[in-house]
Amino acid sequence: MKISIVGGGNMGGAIARGLSTCDLFRPQDITVINRRASKTAEIQGFNPELQAVTGDYSSLATADIVVIAVKPWMVEALIKEHLTGKRPDRQIVISVAAGISLEQLQTWAGKDRALYCAIPNTAIEVKQSMTFITGLNATEDQNRLVLNIFGALGKAELVEERLLGPATLLRYRLRLPLYPGSDGGRGRAGPLPAKGSRRRSANPARGDRLARIQRLAPRTGGG
Repeated sequence: MKISIVGGGNMGGAIARGLSTCDLFRPQDITVINRRASKTAEIQGFNPELQAVTGDYSSLATADIVVIAVKPWMVEALIKEHLTGKRPDRQIVISVAAGISLEQLQTWAGKDRALYCAIPNTAIEVKQSMTFITGLNATEDQNRLVLNIFGALGKAELVEERLLGPATLLRYRLRLPLYPGSDGGRGRAGPLPAKGSRRRSANPARGDRLARIQRLAPRTGGG
């Protein structure tokens, strides 16, 4: 499985360094695309086996997973220029750019691929991130894969898009502790609930956290 990370700055670089020290990807299957040679040198200095490149987007045509870690105002042009051509079936695109919605990603990238927005923090480099994720056009297997990737770098929670902002706000406001994963704390995601059901957790802290997030979220519909 190959992953390409576009943007080797604070967040993209942290993701690359974290992934290079876990078992999900071989370092040589992780490509980090930078605009500046200085960032490429930083990534290569951390682990020479990482495929750090400058201005070379060719890996996007064969990557199973693409992580977009550039500034928000660069995302549209990046997708239209480099992510609308030939690509692997079932390629997954994950944006960690702040403020970019799933609707925007679908408008720019099309409806025929799995799209995710994720909000990690730079503690992801040392596998201590609390990452909230929301997805569109994805299968349950793809959801599990994305949860497992970010779960290997800390803890990960799949939430509705309307809860993404409140969840992140609450994470910083309350300095929430990390909670054990469903596999006993190894950071892997357990089976997803059946469609239409809510996943329950034996961890009361997690249940309290989700209740607080839902109270912060904007309400939709009547009533």
